[in-house]
Amino acid sequence: MSRPPAKLAPRHFMKDVFSVSSSRMVVLIANLTTSVIVARLLGVEGKGLLTAVLLGPQMIATLAEFGVRQASAYHAGQGTWSTDRIAQTTLATALLTGAIGAVLSVVWLSLNWETHYTVSMLVMAALMVPATVMSSSVAGLFLGLQRLPNFSVSLWGPGVCKLLGTFAFVVVASWGVPGAIAAAALSPWIVSTIMLIALSRVVDLRVHFHVDIAKGMWTLGSSYAVVYFLMALTFKANLILVQHFSGIESLGYYSLSSNLAELLWQVPSALGVLVFARSAGAQDTREFALKVAVLARQVFLLGLLGAGVMAALAPMVIPLLYGDVFRPSVSILLVLLPGTVAMMVFKILRQDLAGRGQPWAAGTIILGMLSFTVALGSWLIPQYGPLGAAVNISSTYILGTVALVIQYARCSNISVSTILSMQRSDFSVISRIVKR
Repeated sequence: MSRPPAKLAPRHFMKDVFSVSSSRMVVLIANLTTSVIVARLLGVEGKGLLTAVLLGPQMIATLAEFGVRQASAYHAGQGTWSTDRIAQTTLATALLTGAIGAVLSVVWLSLNWETHYTVSMLVMAALMVPATVMSSSVAGLFLGLQRLPNFSVSLWGPGVCKLLGTFAFVVVASWGVPGAIAAAALSPWIVSTIMLIALSRVVDLRVHFHVDIAKGMWTLGSSYAVVYFLMALTFKANLILVQHFSGIESLGYYSLSSNLAELLWQVPSALGVLVFARSAGAQDTREFALKVAVLARQVFLLGLLGAGVMAALAPMVIPLLYGDVFRPSVSILLVLLPGTVAMMVFKILRQDLAGRGQPWAAGTIILGMLSFTVALGSWLIPQYGPLGAAVNISSTYILGTVALVIQYARCSNISVSTILSMQRSDFSVISRIVKR
C-alpha cells in the first residue's frame, strides 16, 4: 500500500535560506581548500589535466539527468501522483540514464584522448556519472517534498567528500592526478548512498517503472534536460575551446580563475533551489515574480560586494595560496568577475521560470549564449589565450543576463524597470520580502 505524502509542513523561507546557505558555505570552504591542495601538489599542468578529464563526464551527467531532478521536484511539489510512485519511477529512470551517461563518457574521452590520459582515469571519470545522476534525482524528490535538511546533503556532501578524498589520495597516498580523479569520482557514490538511505525512511524505496508517470516526467523533464545541458555546455564551452586552442597549461590557468570566480555563485545557487521549489507551488506567478525581482537585486548587490573584495585580494591571495606559478590567473579572474556577477541575477530569474514549468522561456537565450560563446571564443582564444577566453565568457554572461531580464519581464507581466529599479524597501529585513 502506498504511504501518504511525506511532505513536511511549510517552513519559513528564511529558515530554508539559512539551511541551504549554510550548506553552500561548507561547499565554498571545501572547494576552496580542495583547489589549493590540487594547485599546490599538481601544478598548472596537473590542474589542467584534471579539468580536461572531468570536463566531458560532468557535461554528460547534466544531460543524463534528463531533467528528472527538476521534473520530480515539480511533480512532487504539485502532488501530481503519489510520492511513492514518483520516487520509484525516478530511481528507475536515474539508473537507466546514468548507465547510458557512463557509456557516453567513455566515448567522449576516447574521442578526445590526450597524451597524458590513462585507461584508469577514463574509467574513474565515467563511473562518476551514474552516481551523480542518482544523487541529483533523489535531491529533486527531497526538494519537491520541501525536505530541505535532506536536500542540503546534495549541496555540501560532494564538496566535503571530494576534499576528504583529495587529502587521502593526493596528499597522503601521493597518487597525483589519478588520485584527484578518484576523489571526484568517489564522492557522488558516497553522497548518493547517504541520500538513498534517507529516502528509504520517507517512501517505499523500490525501483519500478510506472509508464504513465515516466511519460509525464519525461515530457516535462526533456525540456529541462535540453535547457540545462545547453547551460552546462555554455559554462564549459570556454574550457573546451581553451584546451583545443591553447593546450593543457593554459587550461590550468583559466580553470583556476573560473573556479574562484564561480565561488560567488554559491549565493544564487543556494537561493535558486528555494526559488524553484516555491515557484512550483506559487498560485500567483506575478506576485511571486515581484518577490524574485527584489531577491535578484539583493543578490546583485551582494555579488558586487563579493567581486570587489575578490578583485582587491586576488593579486596577493592567489600567489600566496596557489603559488607564484599561478600569478597569470589574477588578470584572468579580474576579467571574469563582471560577467560572473551579472550571471548571479540570471541564475535567480531562470530558476523561477523553470519552477513554473517553463524552462524554454530561458532556453532560446541560452542557445544564443552558447552560439555567441563558440563564435567569439574561436576568434579570441587563438589570439589571446585564457585571457581572451575570460573576455569571451564574461561578455556572454552580461549580454545573456540583459536578454533574460527582458524575457522575464515579458513572461511575468511586469516591466523591466520594475525588475531593475532599486527600492528603499530592498534594504529592509529580507524576510518581509520573501515571506509567503
